[in-house]
Amino acid sequence: MTTNKLTLAESAVNRRIQKLAKFKMLALFNYHVILLNLVKTKMKITKSALIYNIMANIPICFFLSLVANLAATSTIDWINIAINFTLGFPVAMIVGLFVPLVRLGKWFTSLFKVKNDTYTNNLPYRLLATFISALIFFVALNPFLAFINTVIINHGSFGVFLLNWLRNIPLMSATGFVLSLVFDIPAYQVAHRIDPHF
Repeated sequence: MTTNKLTLAESAVNRRIQKLAKFKMLALFNYHVILLNLVKTKMKITKSALIYNIMANIPICFFLSLVANLAATSTIDWINIAINFTLGFPVAMIVGLFVPLVRLGKWFTSLFKVKNDTYTNNLPYRLLATFISALIFFVALNPFLAFINTVIINHGSFGVFLLNWLRNIPLMSATGFVLSLVFDIPAYQVAHRIDPHF
């Protein structure tokens, strides 16, 4: 009986070690990609844009990772949350810094004939612009992280990945939208202090 318990404990420890090894490899690859993008791009990254994206993406990525973990297991697995955050954050930074979200927001809101020259006292513009931005982040992040978790880390099939991803679309997209609305405000205020034209 004791031997069986030890074997089970060793097996659990080995699974954790394998998970951490995969996490380290994926994290290194992901940060390598973001560095290559920074080197290759000719787009100028302003200090205000960098600060805004860091301040917005850190809490958004953390809470998205937490919600995804709770939706999948109903328990908090800090290693899984750390893996999702470490992989998701650089992707979110790439999207935030290199995708023209402001222009896309103005284009999207213009479809609804909403005044889109300023966020200030303009709730329809804020809601619609946040919606399209959150949708772009969702498309970039959610399938990628779901695939990593289901197929690469847990050795699930592509069918299981697709089913889990489709099932979680309403929860994760709504969570991303609400988080973007909440954390955009303090990030914007700080970035606006650095650059009034931000």
